[in-house]
Amino acid sequence: MTAEQIKKVIRRCGMTQREVAQIIGITPQTLYERIERKNISTSTLESIAKALQISPAEFYEEEIEAKIREENERLRKLVAEQMETIKVLLMKEKEGK
Repeated sequence: MTAEQIKKVIRRCGMTQREVAQIIGITPQTLYERIERKNISTSTLESIAKALQISPAEFYEEEIEAKIREENERLRKLVAEQMETIKVLLMKEKEGK
C-alpha cells in the first residue's frame, strides 16, 4: 500500500489528515511522516481506520482488486491454452480414426 492510497481513503471518508491526526492524538506532521513511510505500522493504520470508522482492510482494496484482475487474466490465458490443447488432441483423435 502506498501513501497515496492511504490519503485517498482519508479523502473518500470526507476527512483531512489534520482531522485524523487530531482524533488519534498526534500532530499533523507526525501523521504525515507516518503515512509517507514505506512501511506504515499496523497500529498506525488501525488508528487511522478507527478515526475514519472503517475497517483497516479498506486500505488494501485497490491492491486486492489489482491482484484479482491479474489472477483473472492469468486464468483466462491458462483456459485458452487448455482449450487449444483440447482442440489439437481432438483433431489428432479424428485423424487416427
